[in-house]
Amino acid sequence: MNRIVVTSGPTHVDTDALIRACTRLRKSEESLSALIASTRSAQDHARLGIGLSPTAYTAVSAIEEVASLMTYLRAKLSAFADSIAYCAAIYSGADSRAVALLSSTHNDSPIFNLNLSQPNLKEPAPGFPMIAQWLRENTWDVRSRNLDVLSAILAFMFGRSDGLTALRFERDLDAFSFGVLHLFGARRGVPGSSTKQVAGYAASWSSGIGALFFGNVTGVEIQTGSSSGAGRGHRIIKAVKEGFAPILAASPHTPFALSVLSIVGGVGQGVGAIRSHPTQRVVTPSTPDTRPAMSTPTPISTVETPRKPSQLLESLSGLNSGGEEGQIKIIRHSTPIPSDASSPGGSRTCSSWSVVIRGTQKWSVGGSNPQDMLTNFEGVAGRESDQSRAVLEAMKMAGIKADEPVEFVGHSQGGIIAAQLATSSDVNQNYHVVSALTAGSPIGGSQTPSHVHVLALENTRDLVPALDGGATSQGVTTVHFDGHTYIPAEKQGQNLVAHDIGTYRNLLGDIENRQNEPGLTKVKEWEEHRIESLGLTEQTTSQAYVFDTRRIHDEG
Repeated sequence: MNRIVVTSGPTHVDTDALIRACTRLRKSEESLSALIASTRSAQDHARLGIGLSPTAYTAVSAIEEVASLMTYLRAKLSAFADSIAYCAAIYSGADSRAVALLSSTHNDSPIFNLNLSQPNLKEPAPGFPMIAQWLRENTWDVRSRNLDVLSAILAFMFGRSDGLTALRFERDLDAFSFGVLHLFGARRGVPGSSTKQVAGYAASWSSGIGALFFGNVTGVEIQTGSSSGAGRGHRIIKAVKEGFAPILAASPHTPFALSVLSIVGGVGQGVGAIRSHPTQRVVTPSTPDTRPAMSTPTPISTVETPRKPSQLLESLSGLNSGGEEGQIKIIRHSTPIPSDASSPGGSRTCSSWSVVIRGTQKWSVGGSNPQDMLTNFEGVAGRESDQSRAVLEAMKMAGIKADEPVEFVGHSQGGIIAAQLATSSDVNQNYHVVSALTAGSPIGGSQTPSHVHVLALENTRDLVPALDGGATSQGVTTVHFDGHTYIPAEKQGQNLVAHDIGTYRNLLGDIENRQNEPGLTKVKEWEEHRIESLGLTEQTTSQAYVFDTRRIHDEG
């Protein structure tokens, strides 16, 4: 069964009524189970009389038919109760009431013990008990909430997360983050604020660690296979300079790993502070340059116009992955404008743009590829990053004009950057942003302008969208779904499959094939707004510009 719940801003759903309905259904399910057991017992007694009475066989067949019908009905009731419980959890999260509903007490209750086709967190992932024991003995007091966070991470990594894992995790993560902030004497704020602040600390510490291993970042280099647009095929911009974060001294009350991270990061920041940043400059043929050359630029190519949302996610394919350079794709759509009396003769076209940003490519921090963990921390913290700057510079290099419609689309880290730029007041002053699509991205806390329509896809088995700690977003239409039935066939059984872009692409494909479903009205409105705002028609043609990016480090 496909479970999809769409929310948009504050909800007005009576979740208590949903829970009461779910409870009644669970009781009816239990009653049916008892009736089925009684029916099977009567069937066994009837079988004993088959040799004694000619009507006994008919009775056995009739009882079997009744038992099968009741078994079918019980399965339907169970699935219906699961769906109602799923909706209650989603809407309670949207109302910021999921802390109580998703607590361990409720997880053990029949209401939220969903039958979602995969083991839940009551069956920890392989190696979890051993890891938990090691943490108890070698680090610090691992409280139950911290174990919940670890258990969810392991279940996610090994493909064993259930349909409510992400909802539980975002609340547990927010509580865990507050525990970290409590070490600094901080007080609890709104949901998600603790996670955002801790991500900021992690970004600062990671910046320092990157400086120790790779050198101080002095700039970001961007190149493309075209010198059209603004007339620059090669640019270098200033890098983001992270502020200093506090250092945690080791103590019985401080997580050992966190203390080490903060100390090493602080040392690295100190080293980086004594190195200078070059000013922004343009690389010309006469500019001395001792850096290794970047890879061969990708030439402009003609691509299929992504009229459907699923095609937008498909447009992320074909980019290089996992190398020392990042890549950004910007698609230019050219649509003919019918001539009229005011413009006789000749054909005119209007341009619109899709800025396509993929997810994390490197799991290190501060290396040459800006699509790394440092950018992840900066993005969750709501900070500017080398990657976000690179995207903006690529938009300038592509020649996007202020009055031409622009949409942003991204998966994972790419979705963080897409939402960050689409909702930025500075970006909206310089560009005509009309929409954004994010898939598997933690974008909680976004404040979306009324003219920008944002659609966010969140698989409730995927922990990545939950990294915002449950922060609420204004003006964002969110599609929550249980991704178990959308996993690509070739990815079945693999690790981290809940976060796979193919899972999100399959969801969009399913939604596109559904017609006139009331629950998907907001999604269909987003689709219509996107097509109309970008001016896409059957006559639209599209070209893709690919931009290579890398950080530049000093030689000290």
